[in-house]
Formats: sequence, C-alpha cells, structure tokens
Amino acid sequence: MADATGHSNEPALEDGWRPMATAPRDGQLIIVKRVPLRDGDRPRVHHEHRVEWVRQTSIGYWRSRTVPGFHYADENFVGWKPLTE
Repeated sequence: MADATGHSNEPALEDGWRPMATAPRDGQLIIVKRVPLRDGDRPRVHHEHRVEWVRQTSIGYWRSRTVPGFHYADENFVGWKPLTE
C-alpha cells in the first residue's frame, strides 16, 4: 500500500528492496533488481535497471531505461527501490 507521497509503506525485502506488487505504476522511474540467473542462462551485464511502467490499452509492462528496447513483467524482478535511494 502506498502512502500520500505514492511510496510504499510495505515492509522492505532484503537490502531494502520492496515487493514488486507495491511498485508505483504511474510512469515514474524506479530501480529494479533482476531475478537471479538460473543454470544455462547467459551472463548478464545489468542486474539492476532503471525502469518505468508503461500502459498501452489494457497491457502494461516495465520499460528499461538502462537497456533501451527491453520490456519486462513483474516476474522478471525480485524487488524495487525508489530512484532517489
């Protein structure tokens, strides 16, 4: 649940990461942390991304500003933090 400023007042996950279900979906930039690599996954350069929520008709997705052109769903991330942290 968000407070009057739009920030989550839900308890933080490990290292201050917040649950993706509480991430703001109003277009503001946030920092997200990718899920851990599985065996056989290609190595990653970016484990954290700056993203913004984009809504097109009834479909929404997280658009990366770190790697332009990449779009993600909540399941791709373990948590989020405000960009100011």
